[in-house]
Amino acid sequence: MSELAHIPLTDLVTGGNPRRRFSPKEMAELEQGVKAAGVILQPITVRRCGDGLFQIVAGERRFRAARSVLGEDYKMPAHILQLDDQAAAAAAVIENTNRADMSPVEEAEAAARLLAELAGDKPETARRLGWSPVMLEHRLALMNATEAVREALLDEKILLGHAELIAAAEKSKQDKILTGVLAAPTRPTVAQLKEMLAQIARPLDKACFDVAQCHACAQNSTRQAGMFAESIGAGSCTGPECFAKKTDEALNAKRTSLVETWARVEIVRPGDNYTVMKLKVEGDGGVGEEQGKVCRQCKNFGAAISAAPDKMGRVFEDMCFDSPCNTRMVARQLRAHADEAAKGQPAAAGKGESKSSASKPKAKRAVAATLSCAVVEFRKKLWRQAFETEVVVTPDRALITLLALAATHNGGRISQSKTRSVVEARLSTNGSVTVEGLDMGEIARKLVGTPKDNLAAAVLQLAGTAAEDLEIREVEGMLNAFGVDLARYFEVDEVYLKLLTKTEIQAVAEEIGLGKAYGEKFKALFGQKKDDLIKALLSVKGFNFAVVPAALRCGAPEKA
Repeated sequence: MSELAHIPLTDLVTGGNPRRRFSPKEMAELEQGVKAAGVILQPITVRRCGDGLFQIVAGERRFRAARSVLGEDYKMPAHILQLDDQAAAAAAVIENTNRADMSPVEEAEAAARLLAELAGDKPETARRLGWSPVMLEHRLALMNATEAVREALLDEKILLGHAELIAAAEKSKQDKILTGVLAAPTRPTVAQLKEMLAQIARPLDKACFDVAQCHACAQNSTRQAGMFAESIGAGSCTGPECFAKKTDEALNAKRTSLVETWARVEIVRPGDNYTVMKLKVEGDGGVGEEQGKVCRQCKNFGAAISAAPDKMGRVFEDMCFDSPCNTRMVARQLRAHADEAAKGQPAAAGKGESKSSASKPKAKRAVAATLSCAVVEFRKKLWRQAFETEVVVTPDRALITLLALAATHNGGRISQSKTRSVVEARLSTNGSVTVEGLDMGEIARKLVGTPKDNLAAAVLQLAGTAAEDLEIREVEGMLNAFGVDLARYFEVDEVYLKLLTKTEIQAVAEEIGLGKAYGEKFKALFGQKKDDLIKALLSVKGFNFAVVPAALRCGAPEKA
């Protein structure tokens, strides 16, 4: 849904446009047309951004022309759309591409920003942009080009084909290649540049795979040096396709070795550099100690394997793959510091308290982690089991549940077939009974005279059947209302721990005190296989395993 309005130019702000440069010729032509018409005929597209202001999603050139020709008092026709950050970013790219060709560099940078907003989800990024996956990969590949190469493409000094070829080379060589292309008396064609770059071999000492298998290969330049009078020198691979294949195999093998430890393991390729960052706890850019514990149990926390030419195969641990969330958590921690500073900190540390601890801000309640699907499903099953049991054994809670169902129009959550089964079970003391097809009066006559204990048991059983069909948020609300202690239905065991990665197991063990109970060798446990780690932790004698981790409790932590 959109709303057409006329908005004063002073209430419009820029900042959402992926286009970095506007053609002076095109701007002059547009201003001439606006001057002739005296108005802007085609509305721009905006979204509300607070304080009575509107951010331009598409139409910044028309905005600039109106301001230049018609003055600040002009009221701009605009379609107001309800868009979040991700939708606005995608709309801006699509609109600019349709109206006037964007530079591939502008498209690449906009795609990389949207990819970061979507936590690295490439299929969803391509869908929102209306691009094919191949188109997205081609644009993201440009992000591996140096700034000089991207600027040359933006200034139309080189073609897209030139830039894509140069971006495939190591960054340390790209500017030198660009200088050669620009300095040539006649700019080489893309085909000519491709032929030139085909001669740039892959140095084997940079490989992330075992190069022992390459010693006898005909594409090894060391062997070529002994066979031909001219060669590129020793220690390089002249077979880029084979080199790339072996590199991918090595990267994927490394990823497989890490998935037991980390909730998310990604091979980060050129163009993905906006989507992952190191999780910091304290100091500048830190999320805070309590939030850090929760973040380590998030499905977007893990390890990154670099596929960048200059860092090929390097593993970066403790990485956050949801950069927008990380940014919010860092800002939240900064606000906590600012709030404490505004209230006024003690001038000096108290007795037995260091100066640093005296000035440390009071920790805010952590924001819930984005849990893995396996943990979420486990939690749902636990909550439903606890709810059903509590209702079935407690008459008051059964009646409260039925009243709450009726009052919220959730009575339909108890299916007719289940209700008939409950009624028939109470009537079948002297043989099989069916009530299907009977009206209310006929069923009531059959129930008249049924012992009160049987009727009470039917009410309990009927209320309990709601656990299976209620939305999980309703189940959570009922458990909270009844003050149910989930520890009566759960204990940390092998089934639960096997759902977690080693990093998540460590976070949970530290949270519930199991790490402390194990002793000094706790962290050394994580160097072994997960099954052996779980066995060792569950062998701690005297520890109370009937304790519920925060990720499984009812009552979600404070939201961001």
